[in-house]
Amino acid sequence: MLLTHSALDYTEFERNQNMKSRFIIVSIFLCFVSLVSFALTSVAYSDSSDLPNFYNLDQVFQDLSKQWYTSHNYPEYYCGQWINEDNEYCIAVTYDSTGKRVANKIKRQCLNKSYNIYFFKYNLNELHSILDELYPLMQEYHIAMGISEKENRVVITFDEKSTEESRNNVNAELVKRYGDKISVNTDEVFIYSYSYIPEDELD
Repeated sequence: MLLTHSALDYTEFERNQNMKSRFIIVSIFLCFVSLVSFALTSVAYSDSSDLPNFYNLDQVFQDLSKQWYTSHNYPEYYCGQWINEDNEYCIAVTYDSTGKRVANKIKRQCLNKSYNIYFFKYNLNELHSILDELYPLMQEYHIAMGISEKENRVVITFDEKSTEESRNNVNAELVKRYGDKISVNTDEVFIYSYSYIPEDELD
């Protein structure tokens, strides 16, 4: 028996071969993408081993508070936390590689609580150091001070013994010294100011 093949048979054969080749190429590409994704994920997880776990945000912040009272020091990435009007956690971290790793770890681990992540310039240790520096000058400058974690700066107000001239002079001096790390309110005067006491002076 004589077997014959038409041009149509060869066209169909070539089409099937092309489809197989494309399928193989796509499969290889998908495998490569999966391997790269797995490798990057593994690096991200292993790179966060030096950070705390964030499954329970309440416990994390309790631990950070304890750390402050025992060592007078926060992690370098930590800028603060608060609860907003919607009863959501607001977490502030530094805008650097460590802060970004913290944010990524929170996103991976904290799946059952509403929260917002903010990136700030200054960590709490930097802002507390300003309070320590200004503490000896509180009576001389007639100032009260504290840290606004939402604003990421030290907030300065004046007591009733201050004058407009002294407030303006202090404002100019502190802004020149600390820049945007502080916010000086020269308009409102408080009758009573609380005293910031450094940790090493507490009984």
